[in-house]
Order: sequence, then structure tokens, then C-alpha cells
Amino acid sequence: MTAARATGVTALARTLVEAWNRADWPACRALAAPAYRYEEATSGRRVDGIDAVVADWRRLRAVFPDVDAEIADVLAHGGTSVIGLVWRATQTTPVHTPLAHRLRPTSGSASVTRSY
Repeated sequence: MTAARATGVTALARTLVEAWNRADWPACRALAAPAYRYEEATSGRRVDGIDAVVADWRRLRAVFPDVDAEIADVLAHGGTSVIGLVWRATQTTPVHTPLAHRLRPTSGSASVTRSY
């Protein structure tokens, strides 16, 4: 990958995260390919397709309305980028986990550093 292409991929990733922070779903859709994949390396969770990803992001915003992502790192190779994020949010509604647990709202703030 050329330096110019890596810079372009990094700029695109930053623009997408900025749109996400504004909850600007039309901008997120316009910036991402239809086959966009959201993948969490830590949990193994994966969501395929920009429409499914945006629906997932909306659910996250419902539980954490003040959620904000800050880019810590961007790794780019070819047409793929991996973004390291710092997440900050306050839980205001119950969270339903994949194991069918229900976590009551804490109204406490949390931060997750470098989620890839």
C-alpha cells in the first residue's frame, strides 16, 4: 500500500467515526461499502452488511445515549483498516447480554481503552 492510500484509508476511518459520534446514520451508510463488516476482536462478535451494522449501532445508542468513540490507532493495509478505539459511555437502560442476562442501568460512566 502506498503512503497516499494509507492516508486516505485513515482519513475515511476518521470521518466514519466522526459521523458515528454524531449518530449521523445516513453519513455512515454513505461512507461505508454495502458489505461493511463490524467485528470485535475481543468478543468474536461480527455484524455483516452496513444496514445490519447501523441497526446494531442504533441499539447501542439506545442503551448508551452519550456513547463516544475516540480513535487511538488506525492500521491500514490494502482496502482494509483496523481501528483502535477508546469508548466512553453512561449506561441508562437495561442491557441484555448474549447469555440472556439482564444488567440493570447503573447510570455510571465507563471507558474501554483500545477496543479493536
